[in-house]
Amino acid sequence: MATPPHRFSRGLRTQALSRLALGVLTVLLTAGQAPAQLRIANYNTARLQGSTIDLRHVFGELGDDNTPGFAQPPHLVVFQEVNSGQLSTLLSLMQQAHPGIPYAAATYTNAGEDPVGGAQAALYRTDLLVEDAGAHADIFTGAGRFADRWRFRLVDYGAANSDAAFYIYGMHLKASPGSENEQIRLDGINAVRANAASLPAGTHILYAGDFNFYSPGEPGYVALTAAGTARGIDPHGNGSWSGSGHAIRHTQSPRLTSSGGLVGGGMDDRFDFQFLTAPFNDGAGLTILQGTYRSLGNDGLHYGTAINQGNNFYFAGNVSRSNALADALHGASDHVPVVVDYRIPGRISAAIDATFGTVLQGASVGVELLVSNDAPVVVAYGAESFEYAAAGTGALSGTQAGSAAALAAPNVHVFAVNTLSTGFKTGAVQVSSNNQGVGRSPTIVQTSGTVLLHARPSFQSDADVAFLQVTADAVADGPTIEIDVPVHNAFWTSMQAALDIDAVTGSATEPPFALVSGVQSGITATPGIVRFAFDPTGAAPGQVTAFSSIAVSDENLPGALSGTLIVAVALTVSPAEDPPGPPGDLDGNGVVNFNDLLELLSAWGPCPPRPEPCPADLDGNGTVDFSDVLILLGNWG
Repeated sequence: MATPPHRFSRGLRTQALSRLALGVLTVLLTAGQAPAQLRIANYNTARLQGSTIDLRHVFGELGDDNTPGFAQPPHLVVFQEVNSGQLSTLLSLMQQAHPGIPYAAATYTNAGEDPVGGAQAALYRTDLLVEDAGAHADIFTGAGRFADRWRFRLVDYGAANSDAAFYIYGMHLKASPGSENEQIRLDGINAVRANAASLPAGTHILYAGDFNFYSPGEPGYVALTAAGTARGIDPHGNGSWSGSGHAIRHTQSPRLTSSGGLVGGGMDDRFDFQFLTAPFNDGAGLTILQGTYRSLGNDGLHYGTAINQGNNFYFAGNVSRSNALADALHGASDHVPVVVDYRIPGRISAAIDATFGTVLQGASVGVELLVSNDAPVVVAYGAESFEYAAAGTGALSGTQAGSAAALAAPNVHVFAVNTLSTGFKTGAVQVSSNNQGVGRSPTIVQTSGTVLLHARPSFQSDADVAFLQVTADAVADGPTIEIDVPVHNAFWTSMQAALDIDAVTGSATEPPFALVSGVQSGITATPGIVRFAFDPTGAAPGQVTAFSSIAVSDENLPGALSGTLIVAVALTVSPAEDPPGPPGDLDGNGVVNFNDLLELLSAWGPCPPRPEPCPADLDGNGTVDFSDVLILLGNWG
């Protein structure tokens, strides 16, 4: 049966939508744990001299902290003051705080730093980040200390996609005031900044850690934030952070009194920072989410005192939770973590029907391309929307464009299939974006299918014959006769559609004719048969002609066409033959009587030579005799 000439693969579209929906569902189901924009923290854990129970609580709140409007386990935490052998403890505590999250330790080096402040360390989530270990470097910053440089890139954004990668310098500069210590810190900053300046232009760079800066006028701070390549940007600006009016920025010390190696003094210093470089602050691709830079647990109301003195109001409307965090910060270390959330680039997800199926030459057929932004985020603004272009090649033609926002429904584009020529066809669509750092750009998706020749309905296998006259003979009042008409799919090959007979109509299907069989499908090399019948009961001798239209079409495929074959059935009806009388009816009047006996007696004796007739020889023995009389008398009447 023929189908409408326009058909799109709605069933396959549903499959593609299901695949994308499954990906979105996976993101949503795991949003409380796994996917998210980038959360980075830095924390001086004071050589684990505090309570590990409290430290684990702090690690938990690094992920549960929803003050920016969402919560997510941190993706990267850079630690200061980590002595040899302590990294495994930090990793274990992080895994306990966030069960099921795949944390790993980044490259750790310790050049005898244990007695001079400890080394730098980093833990990262392998579901979003991968470390390029070969890019790790140690930079001497004075007083026996080294800054560590790590390079991380976003998973599934392309190994060569430098805009989806970043460097972070973990630093712990010389402590204490005084010009000599300030000079050591300045030398360390100059060394780190020189190293950063050697990286390619436009590289995303962060400087994080315990810098021990006492004011924005300190030479080291000035040098780090001075104009030039790889300049550090303070998200709070370059103004003063001293005094109670800037208490919200302070990170040291959450304790009023010193104890167990932890330094007291109360919350009155801003030693811990995350400095951005321009690529992290340009609002494009991988960039800071403005307003998310914070000192964990610092409510700005505890200047010069312990962070847990009285009530803490860090979590709005939840004093008990705030107090619990403040107690944990007090017991875990003599610093509080700095936490910042960063927006990540969008990531292309494209799906297309793997096959457009089997269609017919000249069919108007399209396949649907679904494009979405599947960046692993918990809120849409956690990933940049991107503009994209989609271009068809091979069996697909045309270009499309659109914009994709994270967590939004996929965009649907239709690409036409070139069906002008027959055969197995492959086509592809390339989806690409010029937005900064977009993952999987370009993405190429492919489809394939087969284009067949149309069926060739004919009354002959090797020629196009659309009209046929068939003849037959019948006898008036004789038996019903049947007439078979073969219907061929002419010149059939495997690259040709099968033929369907959809209907048989006309006078050849009406009394005294009838259609015995006809409608059928899938005619290929073997012809179909349309069978007519003719009932001659009551028919007058002579010529009888009837016509029939045979409606045919391509098999049920996109682009199917229909047509008609005409057959004429011409019958010659002969008169009925008179039935023979009973044996002995020699005069043919239908009655055996005295006249028949007289004819028999007149022919008594041997029959004349053949081929002369001898009708009175009823028993066929060549002689008209007494046995023939008995036969005649036996049929008397």
